[in-house]
Amino acid sequence: MGRPSDAREKLLEAAGRLISARGYTAVGVSEICDEAGVKKGSFYHFFDSKRDLVLDVIDSYWEHMAEGLELTLGGAGKPLARLERFLRANANEACRGRDAVGHVCGCPLGNLALELSTQDELLREKLNEVFGYWTSRLAAVLEEATQAGELDLGDPQRAAGDLVAFVEGRVLLSKLHNDPESLADLAPSVLALLRALPGVSAQQTTA
Repeated sequence: MGRPSDAREKLLEAAGRLISARGYTAVGVSEICDEAGVKKGSFYHFFDSKRDLVLDVIDSYWEHMAEGLELTLGGAGKPLARLERFLRANANEACRGRDAVGHVCGCPLGNLALELSTQDELLREKLNEVFGYWTSRLAAVLEEATQAGELDLGDPQRAAGDLVAFVEGRVLLSKLHNDPESLADLAPSVLALLRALPGVSAQQTTA
């Protein structure tokens, strides 16, 4: 076993890889320990249960995703150009994942939400929190785009929720078909969706 200082990180990394590829239910503590090269007794030094480990794995997934969000959405360029950059990065990530393991793994957070949201309330709440962070970050960019005249959105926060749902659906289908190339048109499809959403004037008319 590695030094105690790195055993926890090894467990998190191993669990992340296995769960991303196969799901939460299909992966046991013993397999995670074997993958990490960590003794089972050490697992329970850091985590009371597999659920506790997965709560930290979700945080780790989100930390990685948040870094990607800031690199793309928070960089230079107009708001919609930054959004396109983020979407292209997602499509490229799906291709890299397929090349690495032989199949499209999909969105780790989306996979866990589909698998666990009706089975474990604590994990559901954690995933709901993370999706809320993601939605709010996208909403900030959509608000920028609206103020810059690139879009005409009456409710950027709601539009961001629609955007998350659309992207997660497309990623799910790319996993189903094992076809990351199907995400090549993700950016133009998202922009078409956003431009079709009700704008400020439309909302005022129907209010």
